[in-house]
Amino acid sequence: MLGRTINPDERTATMKKTASNQTRHQAPSRSERRALQLAAVVRRNLIERGLDPHRPTLFVIDGSKALRKAIRDRFDKRMLVQRCQTHKQRNLPKKLPPMVTKTMRDAYQSRSKATAKQRSMQFVSHLGDDHPDAAASLREGLDETLTLKGMNLSPSLE
Repeated sequence: MLGRTINPDERTATMKKTASNQTRHQAPSRSERRALQLAAVVRRNLIERGLDPHRPTLFVIDGSKALRKAIRDRFDKRMLVQRCQTHKQRNLPKKLPPMVTKTMRDAYQSRSKATAKQRSMQFVSHLGDDHPDAAASLREGLDETLTLKGMNLSPSLE
């Protein structure tokens, strides 16, 4: 089943596609509502503390979909998002061989964004044969784990 949040408030409805591709409405779970509320509070707090929503901004976040949605909804095209590479590696299933984390770290340390993405996608492709869930997790948000690579920063800042 695929889920998609419609509105970021308490009355949010989640659309679910069933196996027969029919759409049905389902109330968000308690944890989904809490995540959306928290993201809205964080967003308001940033603006109250002086963040100008009209200036380009770089956000470094974990993989929270609610937080990502709150940023996208409020800051739209004036933002860049860098997903935390450490969180991405930590969230891999513990049963995977240790070389998985090392291979991802090596890909992330590539000098260019194109090389990092190519190495990551090759690795994810190989991983997908035996560990499709881990491959899907790594593929999701991959571009945002490489945002800083495209900014030509010194390696110490990446």
